Parts: sequence; structure tokens; C-alpha cells
Amino acid sequence: MIPIIFTLFGLVLGWFRASKAGKGTLDRLQYAVAHGFAFGLLGLILAVIYVRMSI
Repeated sequence: MIPIIFTLFGLVLGWFRASKAGKGTLDRLQYAVAHGFAFGLLGLILAVIYVRMSI
């Protein structure tokens, strides 16, 4: 659940950062996917750490 939430947050953050910079639609999609991937990976790492620490 944590990686999904982080991925969605990254998608939204990337979209808004590209919009603020005045980029086009394809650039917004690229920023959103890149941020979503990075934040999703971070969420996955945090989820694994959480599971390993709670056992």
C-alpha cells in the first residue's frame, strides 16, 4: 500500500512541477512518470524496511 501511495504522490508532484515550468503535455507526462517511478521505488524500499523491522 505504501508504494502505491508514494507512486501516486510522485505522479501528481511531477505533473504540477512540469505545469509550473510551462512545459507541454508530453513533458508533463514524462515528469509525472519519472517522479512516480522514483517515489514508488522509495516507497517500496521504505515498505521493505518497515516489514523487516517489525519482525
